[in-house]
Amino acid sequence: MRESVDHHAMLKTQLAPIAGGERPSVEGRIATGHEALDGALSGGFARGRVHELFASEGEDGSSAAGLTAMLALRTAGREPILWLRTDVAERRGGRLYGAGLAELGGNPDALILAIAPDAKALLRCAADAARCPGLKALVVECPGKCPILDLTASRRLALAVEQTGLTLFLLRLEAEPVPSAADTRWAVSAV
Repeated sequence: MRESVDHHAMLKTQLAPIAGGERPSVEGRIATGHEALDGALSGGFARGRVHELFASEGEDGSSAAGLTAMLALRTAGREPILWLRTDVAERRGGRLYGAGLAELGGNPDALILAIAPDAKALLRCAADAARCPGLKALVVECPGKCPILDLTASRRLALAVEQTGLTLFLLRLEAEPVPSAADTRWAVSAV
């Protein structure tokens, strides 16, 4: 039998110390360090926007997650990163590896991992986290078809991050692109 836990309330409690922080600047760009890519993006990924990353094939999920982690690290620096995922993503994709995060230049202690029981709870948590001015980077991992993540839901997230300056990376594994309010959309594959 599954425990009846209010995951949403738990997340709010965990984010309370961060919530009072300064709003990140929406000015500027997040440089990737890749000259051609940064040039095409006018200096890098825009801050305070939603960026959507898809795994091109099922086997490319690790590559998409790795790129998402690197972008979140470039965005947040040494500040906390909130990574939201569903129970399904946790079972299918495995755990995030702290030593790997450290090798990428991140601080594993600055990663807050929250697991929602379903897509509806995931989007509720994402909407609350997107309004948290103390965060600079938010990753929302939603695998498979997620009908609740429609154009309206993505637009709500986009409006929230534009107000706070937080940059949201929407990681979509084993999913097909649907209409979205994302500033950029990427198909990621392993080389």
